[in-house]
Amino acid sequence: MNPPETVDKWYKVLKAFKAKDPNGNGKQDEIPFSNAAMPSNTFSWQGFIVGVWGIIPAFYQENGKVKYGVTQPQFKQFAETIRKWYKEGLLDPGMLAPDSKRWEAKILNNEIGSWVGLGGGNLARFLNIKRNQEHDNVFDIVAVQYPTLKKGETPEFGQMDFRAGPGGAAITTQCQDIPLAMKILDWGYSKEGYMTFNFGILGKTI
Repeated sequence: MNPPETVDKWYKVLKAFKAKDPNGNGKQDEIPFSNAAMPSNTFSWQGFIVGVWGIIPAFYQENGKVKYGVTQPQFKQFAETIRKWYKEGLLDPGMLAPDSKRWEAKILNNEIGSWVGLGGGNLARFLNIKRNQEHDNVFDIVAVQYPTLKKGETPEFGQMDFRAGPGGAAITTQCQDIPLAMKILDWGYSKEGYMTFNFGILGKTI
């Protein structure tokens, strides 16, 4: 099957993960869709799927007006879709109480078909772990775009850079070299710093 682009295609792919025994062990033990142990924001499974309807499960701005995704009419469509997927066993029940070690073990054991994770932190690390274990390249991961309702549409969220992100940094009074700490944080905004902060040291970081 081709990587899914629409929510309907995602449904068909998840159904295939559930019924077609992709790990080939003769058991229906595959979990079609799961999620990394991340907070429920635009980078989690909720943000990944709910963005199909042009909202996020948080505050956002639209045409100069602040809105809250959970109170928008489209959120009901998202909820109905998720209810259907959950009822049909397409979602990992463990997403309600994320356990990163359990989640990673199931991915590396070919029990999870798809998930929302980090391109640098999850995808590359899992590929390197499995390639060191399996020299025949059986294990593979394919990155896919955020879904839309219709093929060819551009996702409203997911690919967008936020003007103000949820993260931050602070330097405490216990810091022994405050100017140096400030330089390191500033360096993170340079091209070299940005690449290092996201992907590590070239040729050394897994």
